[in-house]
Amino acid sequence: MSSAVLTRTPTIRVFEPAHLLDIQAREFDRKGLLAHGQDYAIRAALMCAKYPAYTAFTDEGQVIICAGVIVSRPGIADGWAVTSDLVQDYGLWLTRTVKTMLNEVMAALSLRRVQVSVDPLNVMAPRWAHALGFQYEGTMRGFGPDGQPYDLYAKVRT
Repeated sequence: MSSAVLTRTPTIRVFEPAHLLDIQAREFDRKGLLAHGQDYAIRAALMCAKYPAYTAFTDEGQVIICAGVIVSRPGIADGWAVTSDLVQDYGLWLTRTVKTMLNEVMAALSLRRVQVSVDPLNVMAPRWAHALGFQYEGTMRGFGPDGQPYDLYAKVRT
């Protein structure tokens, strides 16, 4: 199914850690945030819950994406996302919505920089990062769950 044939708009709710139990995460997300098991992911999600984060649901209640930011120091945040295969069905809507919400969160929290780490083997992730306004900054050696390199992207407000 392509996003062009969808007529219903997903519902956005404030993220709750339990949403991670409901998502059918894609392979790259299972290997990333969820790689250390659901307990680790829930503990991480509880930490994330004090910062802006959201979940998008289909009309049937399926989780499309959980995403948000974690402020690491004043003006700087790390972005995170866990996606399901449903993101392919909502691509254009998802990109527009996340980009708008990210800009609003950056303004509301006075963030000058949001950075994301991307598994370079996930060929869609760098393209999506660029579509959201992120720029490639370099490779972080030994960063991934198994010590593999990850790429660093950042969105900087000037």
